[in-house]
Amino acid sequence: MEIYNKMILPLPLNLSSIMQALTANYRQYLAKVSLVDITTSTNDYLITALKQYQAPHPSGWLCLAEQQSQGRGRDGKSWFSPPGNIYLSLSWCYPKTMLKISALSLVVAASLLAVLTEIIPEKHLACKWPNDILINQRKLAGILIENIATALEHRLVIGVGINMHLSAKQQQHWACLEKFTSIDRNTLIGQFLSVLIENLISFPKNGFQPFCAMINNYDILVGRQINIITPTTIFTGTATGIDDNGELLVVDQHGQQQRFSYGEASPRFVIN
Repeated sequence: MEIYNKMILPLPLNLSSIMQALTANYRQYLAKVSLVDITTSTNDYLITALKQYQAPHPSGWLCLAEQQSQGRGRDGKSWFSPPGNIYLSLSWCYPKTMLKISALSLVVAASLLAVLTEIIPEKHLACKWPNDILINQRKLAGILIENIATALEHRLVIGVGINMHLSAKQQQHWACLEKFTSIDRNTLIGQFLSVLIENLISFPKNGFQPFCAMINNYDILVGRQINIITPTTIFTGTATGIDDNGELLVVDQHGQQQRFSYGEASPRFVIN
């Protein structure tokens, strides 16, 4: 076990600093903010809280944690969650009539890329469908969206983990922002939330299409041989991009194109 008290950790999370970095027009969309030292995961925190909440499900409930004891990603994978990084979850509610919710993880990815491209040379950044941001082929950030659906609503919890500060040993496996920028966590959280909230508001009207070019520009899978792993099968082919619905396009050995709205993409060259 690594000893974190001998490491120089970033400044603590600070709500005032986050709000200063958050565009004023979007502060009204944060209905509630929970800032905790440690929790199993910020998604777990919000899911539990929202299930106990007596009033209608609030969009804009934000949970931030200094550390997670049981951080997790898609398909039950663990997310290494030491102190000093960004662990946040945001609740959001859409009507059940919205059918393309599966593209939302890419909308969140595009939102984060929009912020990162302002502070990191673009050549280092990449996006891996459906939910990862990478720097130099190492994972920097992950997205986990969970849906507490009802008959009338998609009650979403949008979880985002971003590596800001890692030990030298950990950096052998994952990327962290402190190697590329001196931006502090609070400023980055505020800037990211500004873009994310704007995009969450526009998504029902405009769909994924406005974000498609951004994602395709940073797509690390395009042109690569990949395996798409779903609960029922493994499909092998060549990735050819992301369509306007956020689906991954893959051409098989017979030249037939397939579309995937869910699954795990596993190229050999990506370092997990």
